[in-house]
Amino acid sequence: MIRTAEAQRLPSWPAVRIVREAVATHNDRHDDAWQLHADTSPWPEIHACVLRFLRHRLSGYDAELDNLGRYDEEHRDQLAAEIARTAARQYPWLANDPRPFEPAESTGHRLVLDNGSRKLSELHSRRDQIQSAIRDLRRDRDKHREKLAALAEELTKVEDRIEYVFAYFERTPLRTGYGAVLRFSRRPNDLRYFFGGQTLHKNHLIAERLTCPQCSWPVMRSKRAVPCGQMRKAFAFSCGCLTLLADPPPRGYVIPAFTTQMWELAVAGETVNIS
Repeated sequence: MIRTAEAQRLPSWPAVRIVREAVATHNDRHDDAWQLHADTSPWPEIHACVLRFLRHRLSGYDAELDNLGRYDEEHRDQLAAEIARTAARQYPWLANDPRPFEPAESTGHRLVLDNGSRKLSELHSRRDQIQSAIRDLRRDRDKHREKLAALAEELTKVEDRIEYVFAYFERTPLRTGYGAVLRFSRRPNDLRYFFGGQTLHKNHLIAERLTCPQCSWPVMRSKRAVPCGQMRKAFAFSCGCLTLLADPPPRGYVIPAFTTQMWELAVAGETVNIS
């Protein structure tokens, strides 16, 4: 008896995600001559690639065949056909080429915590894809030596990027006595005011009457706590090279106030008590 209920369970992902991840999974396991392009390769090739991806990566197909304990071609083909039928019902776009896809949403003004969460999710997904491909290709290491080296190099870059994004969202050693302060520094060639992803008119800002000793920009803060993503609000302080997002103070506390020396310590990432 075929136990297909679990094997056929597929995620509710949009077409663009399924196609792009299917193509990435295929390309990770094939040399340049067999690479596909999610946006331009012929749809029959992409369609077949998607079905392989659904079977081997997003369903219980492999687990059910392994549990069978023996090779059964009829069982394999029947299970593959049932997963294909499930996919056709769940993803009606498979019947017709859904491309071109809508352009990816611009991240330029997305709230900073939402943007970071999305970026980390994408990086972790890519890391999982690469690690899965490496495990598969190591079964014939000599044949795939160059591909394995390329994947190992990309894996290092992805892991470095994950560490960078985590560091970008570091919970810094700044103390208000009541809540967290998140610190976001910028590179010298990217000086700009940044208020957690919000575009604030000057009427919504207050000058802190101090100038950053590193970038020489006046420090400004939001008059009110502003949304910064992940259902959070914070008072946003910014010069050209640094942004601090401070939790709104509870009753009995005041909004943090900075001196030039305190801001200099904050720029350097040093411990500072903010009153």
